[in-house]
Amino acid sequence: KQLASGLLYLQKEKKIAHRDIKPENVIIFKNNIYKLADFGEAKETTNSDKLNTLRGTDTYMSPILYRGLQMGQEDVIHDLYKSDVFSLGYSILYAASLTHEIINEIRELDNMDDIRRILFKRMRPRYSEKFINIILKMINPEETKRLDFIELNKLLN
Repeated sequence: KQLASGLLYLQKEKKIAHRDIKPENVIIFKNNIYKLADFGEAKETTNSDKLNTLRGTDTYMSPILYRGLQMGQEDVIHDLYKSDVFSLGYSILYAASLTHEIINEIRELDNMDDIRRILFKRMRPRYSEKFINIILKMINPEETKRLDFIELNKLLN
């Protein structure tokens, strides 16, 4: 919730997308204060939330960026903030399981029913249905159906 709130501030107030959200870029301070680090790939948006540069760490890239990387494309038009939400969702999946197994299992899937089935099978014994459903909304392969940070923060609050 803290990371989503910070990223909402960056989206709404500063018009900045991080573009390389991953567990290694999350710092946990005393009293469970979470902060995002390494803004080396961050980009200020000007007239549009869409950009065509391909940046980030492949494991946590949104599907449109990941496919572009696999096809050797330099430019992929995508929604910066929704790509960041996706990366945060995958980072949370990793943190929840401490393994890339779930990410590797769902990486190539486009069907939300299949993704939902796998996440519930793997995560339900340990996590709530509400938590899993929030993650599903963050990692929807279809960019237009994925949350941005404004929508994510409304859902979390």
